[in-house]
Amino acid sequence: MRAAVRLRYDLSPYIYGAAREAYDTGISMCRPLYYEYPETPQAYDFAQEYLFGNDILATVVCEPADSVTGLAKRVMWFPEGNDWYDSATGTLFKGGQVDTLEYTVSENPYYIKAGAVIPMASDKIKSLQEKDNTLKLFVAPGDGESTVSVYEDDGATQAYGTEYATTQVRKVSDASSVRITVAPRQGNYRGMDHNRRVQVVLAGVFAPEKVTVNGVEVPYSRFAAHNAEVSGKNAEWGYVGADLSAVLYLPETPASEELVIEFSFNEYSA
Repeated sequence: MRAAVRLRYDLSPYIYGAAREAYDTGISMCRPLYYEYPETPQAYDFAQEYLFGNDILATVVCEPADSVTGLAKRVMWFPEGNDWYDSATGTLFKGGQVDTLEYTVSENPYYIKAGAVIPMASDKIKSLQEKDNTLKLFVAPGDGESTVSVYEDDGATQAYGTEYATTQVRKVSDASSVRITVAPRQGNYRGMDHNRRVQVVLAGVFAPEKVTVNGVEVPYSRFAAHNAEVSGKNAEWGYVGADLSAVLYLPETPASEELVIEFSFNEYSA
């Protein structure tokens, strides 16, 4: 249960954006697979899978666990057209295939569309009432282009109808680089912080050769990836070998300014 609550906190910016999309369009954040894949039979057959927002595939574990292994089996279909990343194991599943997977009954399995950018809450957030000006972006492995709109409002009143802000994030990647453009924030709402910290977690990669922000090289720190409480006071990046992830922390900058972040590699995918 604790892991599920922590996951909800982590994904709260993604969930909030999906809630805004549901408000604007009438399309629920939890949607059946046949919404996106209406001509694919598997989209109807695998009824215990669903799309959670635009970039996450989720399922439920409801079979009894094996008496010997303690694990429950789940046959998963991964929708075609994209690969799907399991952040819990670092596994990238090919789209269009069916796999038999095993989970503990306490797991909450979800898979991120390859290459997607997921806005997440700062690691410091301990409840949904806390405010933090960190824009944390989790980037799943996968080449190509993806975009996301990060949504904000005051979080407390019904002024969201007219008072809100969005930040467009665009990611373009290939075998040698990942470029993330954080556009100037658009809009306004009461109590909005006009500065922001930016944190980027780039999953499933070898250590970058260098990292730049607006053309200026960011120094490497071997402590950066392990101390989020102090990181962010200065621009720095680090690498977590156990997770195969590069982490970038940027200090406060005006949210009205564009940031162009580039990770350069000898080899991109791990």
